[in-house]
Amino acid sequence: MRRPLAAALLTLLAAGCASAQRPGALPSGETCDEAGPSTPTCDYALAVALGLQARDHPSTARGGLAQMVLLLRRAAQRDPDLDHGGPDRVLALVLLRAPGWPLGPGDPEEGLVVARRAAARFPRFAPNQLALSEALAANGEPGPSREAARRALALAEEAAAAGEPEAADWVREARDRSTRE
Repeated sequence: MRRPLAAALLTLLAAGCASAQRPGALPSGETCDEAGPSTPTCDYALAVALGLQARDHPSTARGGLAQMVLLLRRAAQRDPDLDHGGPDRVLALVLLRAPGWPLGPGDPEEGLVVARRAAARFPRFAPNQLALSEALAANGEPGPSREAARRALALAEEAAAAGEPEAADWVREARDRSTRE
């Protein structure tokens, strides 16, 4: 069972807190984490909040990225179905985009493994296909990357037609990825 704050954070995340309008995301995530034994929902929400903080305040990224990886691995192990494979999807993106050792946890090869796991678990969720596309491109597989982007585009267009609020962003990203060389 989710604690109310954890559920509220996931609602916030689902409502698009990745946009600039997300005051208090990190303090809420920390409160969730400190409220008692961690749950996969809290680990995931706090990891996302740390990522948003790192993006807005790059000086916090080094410690935040290491903590994100730990929280996302723990969430993925305990509840891999959370947010359509969200812990694996977000972990893959962190591993793909972060600098590698010794500066950060970046590891494109592991990012591909994790992205494949998210896409295999929820193949009809456009963001998983987008993460897979990015991972394939980062590992020198442009053809398969474009194919994953095309799958993501079709899924994103279906989601947009069904009224998914974030689908327009998915469509834009998928179109961009599907035309890259």
